[in-house]
Amino acid sequence: MRSHFNAHSKGQGRPPIDGLPKHLAKGQALKRWILRLFTGLIVLSLALGVLIWAALATPLFSGFRKDFVADLLTEQIGQPFLIDGDVRVVLAGTTKVHVSGASIPSENITDINLARLDLLEWELDLPALLDRRIDIDNLTIDGLQVNLVTKADG
Repeated sequence: MRSHFNAHSKGQGRPPIDGLPKHLAKGQALKRWILRLFTGLIVLSLALGVLIWAALATPLFSGFRKDFVADLLTEQIGQPFLIDGDVRVVLAGTTKVHVSGASIPSENITDINLARLDLLEWELDLPALLDRRIDIDNLTIDGLQVNLVTKADG
């Protein structure tokens, strides 16, 4: 009976990788492929995490965040909602949310804001939120002004 190595020495089949028989060489190649795939997934996950953090917290994406939040709240309240300051979200176990320079201008009276808020910050317990509970800490509201406008006839 000829061994696996003898067949290769007579020009039959492919030569073994690293001196191993074919079945072991395929196993080694599969292990390397799985390791590369796993490493690639880890690197991709880390890069995606950094990108999400950058989009939520860095000044580079401030305009995107302000426009997104302003459009969302404009749609929700049915009034224009403007953000002249900044919007930041720092994701962590306790997520910090920061909004500054927000206002709701009057649609009918020029140069009048129905509401203005200089600063709104709070911390949100992310694990509690994932458990369908809202747990807010360290709520800060600064410079809140609300103008109640009534019609002339009351």
